[in-house]
Amino acid sequence: MNLKTISAQVRPRPRGWMFPKMEEKKPFTTVELEFTGITETCNTEFRLENFKYQSLKQIETVDKLNCENNPIVDSLEIKRVLIKKIDNKSIEVSCDAIGEGIKYAFYIYKNDSLIQKVPYSINSKLIFNGDAPGDYKVRVYVRDKSNNQTARNSKVLIIKTGE
Repeated sequence: MNLKTISAQVRPRPRGWMFPKMEEKKPFTTVELEFTGITETCNTEFRLENFKYQSLKQIETVDKLNCENNPIVDSLEIKRVLIKKIDNKSIEVSCDAIGEGIKYAFYIYKNDSLIQKVPYSINSKLIFNGDAPGDYKVRVYVRDKSNNQTARNSKVLIIKTGE
């Protein structure tokens, strides 16, 4: 078993970042474990101030030499987030992402203020009320079956009076 820490990694896939506010990212240290045997036992304990989390899991790994015909896809990636006005009252946001068992959550912002949170579901599209003038953007969070998470912002959609 190999253990390493990652901070502010961009490639091969983004890891080691936190997003305290919209459009703001900061490096954040994460821990990565690599298992090389057939089975491993992983004992973890995390402490965050008064919060304590413990876990004991037996993790089965597959020999990489036997995976040529069935490659393991362990990446989660958002390809694009689109936002558009679909009629006088509605705005649609859609997300294209790759990963296994992915779910989507949406945070809707108007004039840089959070106005609505939509919890995780399997829906990659969201239609919401956008009849009032303002600058709208949406932050889409994507989570896979292993609880890996990533996020991306839409572009800003400007709604003017009378549109």
